[in-house]
Amino acid sequence: MLLTNGEDLQTTVLRAPIGICILNADSLVAEIVNNKFLEVAGKPYEAIFGQFYWDAFAEARQYYEEALAGVVETGEDYYADEAELMLIRHGREEKVFVTFVYAPIQNAGKISKVAVWVLENTKQVNERQKVEVSRQAFQIERDRLKRFFMQASAGICILHGPELVFELVNPAYQQLLPGRKLLDRPIFEALPELVGGPLQDVLLNVYRTGEPYEINELLIPVAKHEGGPTHDRYFSFSYQPRRGENDKVDGILVFVFEVTGMMNVQKELREAREESDQQKRIYETVTSCMFLAWIIASFMRTALCYPCGVRRGKIQLVRACWKMVMNHGMPNCTNGRSTRLRRPNNLFVVKCRFHMPLWATGFTIIF
Repeated sequence: MLLTNGEDLQTTVLRAPIGICILNADSLVAEIVNNKFLEVAGKPYEAIFGQFYWDAFAEARQYYEEALAGVVETGEDYYADEAELMLIRHGREEKVFVTFVYAPIQNAGKISKVAVWVLENTKQVNERQKVEVSRQAFQIERDRLKRFFMQASAGICILHGPELVFELVNPAYQQLLPGRKLLDRPIFEALPELVGGPLQDVLLNVYRTGEPYEINELLIPVAKHEGGPTHDRYFSFSYQPRRGENDKVDGILVFVFEVTGMMNVQKELREAREESDQQKRIYETVTSCMFLAWIIASFMRTALCYPCGVRRGKIQLVRACWKMVMNHGMPNCTNGRSTRLRRPNNLFVVKCRFHMPLWATGFTIIF
């Protein structure tokens, strides 16, 4: 700073918006001190004004005495940005961060004074350090999760950024696509089979909205090797948005399970059930036909046992046969052995013995 005749140095210093202390270059005694400087120093006015600078700031002397002496000797500024100091402020030791400058003031080509410009940054630095600590803790936790994901048996990957680039691919996920290079590639470049399919819209929507999404047993024609033939494979997916330090979505956490084997087993069971149902329908059809044959045989037997049925016409014959069925129950037509049938009221038992096929001969009713 070059002083000129008539300049009111004291008025300029006292009105300055930052802390300033003017020292005599030879004695380093404080000649002018403004209120902003006192606020930073945390000391009373009389403890600084008119005092040897290093008596007022003895706690900082060992760190900056040489720098101040160099300014007086060389005439070059000394600058310290957010320097950490332990100062005695308001009677107790405090850790503060200050940005300060030792600037020579020349008069007639000679360094006559040194201006100490100071600005406290303690609050800003503390806040920034808290953010940094939080960021480091966040990164440590994220790294720990990544190590866990790499050891998981389920297929897991992390897609980063709006391009959904593979940031992490665990071994289980890579085994699903053994012939593909995935890491550091956008997903729709590494897996072009997904382009235009339902998963493309799902992934983009999860990243855009931050809403998780799950889908089970989805059929995806995909090749194990890039450029190879595609095969129908079934997968279950879980997409979870990943949020950064500012709680903004910066990626997607993907959990995937291939369920092709399970779907094939379910298909085989379904086909076996359908085959069983078909066999059951065939069996019911056969037994129904045998029951019809038994009805016809009953008609014939009734005609022989009850001639009146013939004389009275076919209606009486049908009624008689139906009455016999209702009274004696239906015999087991699935084998040729004797079968016992009981009426619901258990009044009597009918024993039917088949000696030949039912439609070839009759049967004997034993009371």
